[in-house]
Amino acid sequence: MIPNKEKLITDICVTLRHDYGLDKPMNETHNSPFLSCGMTQSERMVLRMEAGQIVDNVIVPYLEQIAEAQKIKTELDCLKSLMYLNEESINQRVKELERKLISYGSTITNSRHSI
Repeated sequence: MIPNKEKLITDICVTLRHDYGLDKPMNETHNSPFLSCGMTQSERMVLRMEAGQIVDNVIVPYLEQIAEAQKIKTELDCLKSLMYLNEESINQRVKELERKLISYGSTITNSRHSI
């Protein structure tokens, strides 16, 4: 679903830790936080794993809901253009899709506020 998941994970890591790409010196003897930037390989690995979980558990489901809502809206628009035929099955499907789209809309709206 995500075109470049690895880049997204890296972007999240850099956003959370601006020193993500810097190596931490091996013998860290300075007490100053300004001289102590960078990450070890294991710290980077943990951060990537956490960022990957954010992508998999928050971002991907949200994007899937948006894609499903877009498909429903497209089908709904097509059916509405055929409503002049006054077929009962078309009218029923339009109502069904409108209800679905409304439920997705509230889910998506709520998701946007929580992200």
